[in-house]
Amino acid sequence: MNDESRPKAALESPAVAAGFISKSRVNDLCRGVISDDLPAHLLPAPLADLWRDGFIEGANQTRAQLAQQIRQLEYDVNHWYVAANYSPDEIADMRRRASYLQARIDWSTGVVA
Repeated sequence: MNDESRPKAALESPAVAAGFISKSRVNDLCRGVISDDLPAHLLPAPLADLWRDGFIEGANQTRAQLAQQIRQLEYDVNHWYVAANYSPDEIADMRRRASYLQARIDWSTGVVA
């Protein structure tokens, strides 16, 4: 097994070994794991234990909440993009064609797909 395929060990530092982790470091580590920038197995031992004991549920709730906000933002952006680039008659025509064909509209190109 080469070194590149071998999993990395948990982060080591004297403060972690002594059981002390600063609040800002904990926040950085937790945000890194929630945003999938840091694999959970790289957390220091106390945080890894908390992660296994239920932190995953909170992270999943946060992800779901953010996903809902992102969907709403994308909807708002698409709405104003369409309003700025198409006339009301063009929008109505595309919606009629999409409804008739039971298809969806690619608003970036104005094509019923």
